[in-house]
Amino acid sequence: STELVDDAVAVAPGSAREGSFRSRAVVAGVGVVVCFVASGNNVIQAYMDVILEASGASADAATLGAVSFAATQLVGALAMAAGVIQAFGRRPLLLASALGAGAALAAMGAASANGAGLLAILAADCFIAAVTLGLSTLSWVYASEVFPDAIRGRAMGSATILFWGITFCFIESFDVVSGLITIPGVLFIFSGLCFASAAFVFFFVVETRHKSLNEVQALFVGEEGDPLLA
Repeated sequence: STELVDDAVAVAPGSAREGSFRSRAVVAGVGVVVCFVASGNNVIQAYMDVILEASGASADAATLGAVSFAATQLVGALAMAAGVIQAFGRRPLLLASALGAGAALAAMGAASANGAGLLAILAADCFIAAVTLGLSTLSWVYASEVFPDAIRGRAMGSATILFWGITFCFIESFDVVSGLITIPGVLFIFSGLCFASAAFVFFFVVETRHKSLNEVQALFVGEEGDPLLA
């Protein structure tokens, strides 16, 4: 938000350039959270049965698909907890996650449009695996790392409100939007948002692996160079 950016500038110790880098830290942290919600993860989980049945899967197959979706998410979360984050770092995982989720949603949309229920289920599992190995497990971690110390609490609160506000709008509008552009159309839109998120990660996310909070702050106040070049 503008208030948070202004406060980030205000707490900068010196030049306008330092304030600009702190402002970029707020943009990066909030942006990664928005990338997560823009993936459509919560919407797809909420309407999984509807999406799969619209793709041609039977009611029983749709139920099994929802179970495999949840199981894949659990396996991905366990893999992240087991050390994948430290092995690969934040930026590569977020980038791969957004690209993988975008590709999986495009495949899911194509399968749904052609009535290929089994392929839609497989694509859904690939989608949740991609999201879990980056966007869902890392967005809040990354935001908490990069927000400036002086405004971290309010920044996290604002990011949380933004996340759930967008989630609410997405879920409540799903029936109307899918009725207008079809369920495959909704999936293709979320696919495009995932690819846009990958572009955001590429240009704005700075790697924070193995860095203390002070070192992360230094990245954004320009003491270790432009984060766009990091």
